[in-house]
Amino acid sequence: GVLRVRNEHADLLLSDRQSVVLISKAVQIAVERALRDPQTPDIEQLLAEIVDDQQMIDGLRIFDLDLRATVVSKSRVGTDLVATDLLRHVIATGHADGVARGDGAERAFYYLMPLRAANGTIVGAMEIAHLLAAVDGRLGSADVQRHARTRPEYG
Repeated sequence: GVLRVRNEHADLLLSDRQSVVLISKAVQIAVERALRDPQTPDIEQLLAEIVDDQQMIDGLRIFDLDLRATVVSKSRVGTDLVATDLLRHVIATGHADGVARGDGAERAFYYLMPLRAANGTIVGAMEIAHLLAAVDGRLGSADVQRHARTRPEYG
C-alpha cells in the first residue's frame, strides 16, 4: 500500500513537471522570437500575458549572461532565490534543467532554459516558476480519499 501511494505521488509529480516543460518550450520559442524582433514593443508585457494566461506558469524571469534578472514578470511566487549554480550550468551547456525549491505554500518547481540569438549563440536564460501547492493539494486529497476507502466503518 505504501509503495503504491509513493508511486502514485511520483507519477503525479512527473506528469506535472512534464506539463511545465512542454509549456516552457513554447514560451521559450515565443520569448526568443520577441527578443530577436526589434518591433516587439514590450517584452515585460508579453511575459505578464503569458503568466496571466497559463495556470502552469506562476512566474517568469529572463537573465543576462552576468546572471542579472533583466525582465521579471508579475509573479505569484514569493521571494525567489536565484539558483545561480543551475543558471550558470544552463548558460554554459545550453541545456535546460529544473529544480524544486522551497517549502510549504512557497514550494515551487523552477525550469531554466537557455535563450539563443538568431545565430544560435546563448544570450541569457529564462526561468519559469511553477508553484507546487496545487499538486500538493491533489496529493493530499488523494491520500484522504484513499484513507476513507480503507478505513473500517464502525456502528
